[in-house]
Amino acid sequence: LLVHSASDVRLGDPTLPYWRSYYASEQLLPGAQGDSATSFQLRGVITDDAARRLLLAGREDLDTLRRAADERDFEPRALRVRMTARLQNQTRPIESANIVGILPGSDETLREEAVLYTAHIDGVNAYAESPPEGSVITPGVRDRIVGAAALLTMAKATRQTPPPARSQIFALVVGHGEGFVGTARLLKHLPAPVRKVIAHVSVDGINIGDEFPEITQSGRGKSSLDAILDAAATAQGRHVGGEPRLARDLYYRNES
Repeated sequence: LLVHSASDVRLGDPTLPYWRSYYASEQLLPGAQGDSATSFQLRGVITDDAARRLLLAGREDLDTLRRAADERDFEPRALRVRMTARLQNQTRPIESANIVGILPGSDETLREEAVLYTAHIDGVNAYAESPPEGSVITPGVRDRIVGAAALLTMAKATRQTPPPARSQIFALVVGHGEGFVGTARLLKHLPAPVRKVIAHVSVDGINIGDEFPEITQSGRGKSSLDAILDAAATAQGRHVGGEPRLARDLYYRNES
């Protein structure tokens, strides 16, 4: 059983149609076979208030557990609460595919190493068939469609300069919110001549408004890529900042 507590999601709030329809609609689950991880038998989302009441029934405190989860040695623990429920689920198989392009490196040896750029392109869309009255934008546009457009623009830009020593892989991946199955499969089946990925840049949406002086970097301080990004930002008269909402844990949740 996997249950998430959503502190910023009020499922009954009519001003949040996207979240309400998202969690009430069909969900994509990673399959139990092949390259993807085994699915949970049951998973769901509850509000913060419900999570507090549930944990209190098991003599636990939500805030205490959240602080403990920030520590490296934290491990999931059994909750001293039991419930009985009768559920009826319907499942159907869905087949999808990654879209992958590669620019082989110019160095005969280093071309076996690659920088991977990804954006995700799929997900169940609760508004696909009957958009609610008054809606003007489809959920997922910012991180899916805009992210994919950014990735295609980056790939197109490689034609303006000579190929680098290492290979570059540009991939539109599937199964982003379902265990990152598309990315996992790509990393297990790298296109020739690549044998190793040395850096992964995940484009999970970009700013589509006015230009900002700050670039937000999820995972800042986790790799030597920081210096490269800082130099590029400085050349544009900008600066790089870390993830402003660390509780979202975007670095560890992302494809990398």
